[in-house]
Amino acid sequence: MSKQKRQRGVIYAVIAALLFISTPTLTSADDAQTASSTPPLRVPPKVIYGQYSRHFVASLAWPSTISPQQKDGFNFCVVGAESEVKLPPATKWRLNVPLVVVDANDRDDAFVAANCHAVFIGLSQERRLSSIIGSIGRLPVLTISPIEGFVSRGGMFGLIYVGESIRFTINRKAIEASGLRIVDPRVLDLAVPGGKS
Repeated sequence: MSKQKRQRGVIYAVIAALLFISTPTLTSADDAQTASSTPPLRVPPKVIYGQYSRHFVASLAWPSTISPQQKDGFNFCVVGAESEVKLPPATKWRLNVPLVVVDANDRDDAFVAANCHAVFIGLSQERRLSSIIGSIGRLPVLTISPIEGFVSRGGMFGLIYVGESIRFTINRKAIEASGLRIVDPRVLDLAVPGGKS
């Protein structure tokens, strides 16, 4: 195993551990009396969503015919409120091409399917989910969302709460059908069972 692969493995393990232990504590409105005793949020969910998004991109390879190298950069589209995901700085993505973050809120679903390498679909866009997934179909566009039941509705990586931690499920069938390849199988080991395999 190369030194770079070992380092990447250590990084994934550390990040998984940090994400698992540093996710926010959820409280309901009924818990208002005890909310003051709840520790403050250490890492907002939108930051965790962004970190996961970066790792999902790093775990996959695109077909050479539409690889990011064939375009002016890696187009990461966000459909949803700006406050729903905070992507890491471009320097942290380890891409061979520039990261281009595209606000796709006012774009139609055909634009998303034709111009995005990856798309984050925010909770505020649940009404558009079926339409977006339908437009993407089997195109090699990575889909990520915290919408409940995302992978069972055709999405690839669903962000979910497990207790007080944010974890993810995978729809491996959707990934394979799109022509994307999982190049880092550790992402499968870190996924919560329950996605489509």
